[in-house]
Amino acid sequence: MSLTPANHYQLEGANSTIVYGPDIAGRPHIVLNDRVFDEVSVEPTSAGELATAVIDLAPDVYTKRITVLIPPVHVSAGPQPVETIAVFSTHRTSAQGTQPLVGQLIEYEIEIVKGTADHILT
Repeated sequence: MSLTPANHYQLEGANSTIVYGPDIAGRPHIVLNDRVFDEVSVEPTSAGELATAVIDLAPDVYTKRITVLIPPVHVSAGPQPVETIAVFSTHRTSAQGTQPLVGQLIEYEIEIVKGTADHILT
């Protein structure tokens, strides 16, 4: 039996539908509730890859990001079930030259997401 690493994840949670995988050029992208985010950073960790994209931005107020923990999955003949988390973070920012912000600078919302992982050709 030949095993191939998964590179395409279709995930659903209580409030989100997420697709993570390569675009037509082979670069990683995230689709969140039908919105495509092409600028995705991917960081390997011992728990899996962290795929992160900016999903909203208000200059001098906040930046919102999604980070999906992408677990390693081997596939052979079709999609495999997966369960992981998506972390939505809101990073408070301030205008340059103003007083530093006081208090917690990043707020988090965690969503459990389930779905499938598969390998697609790019």
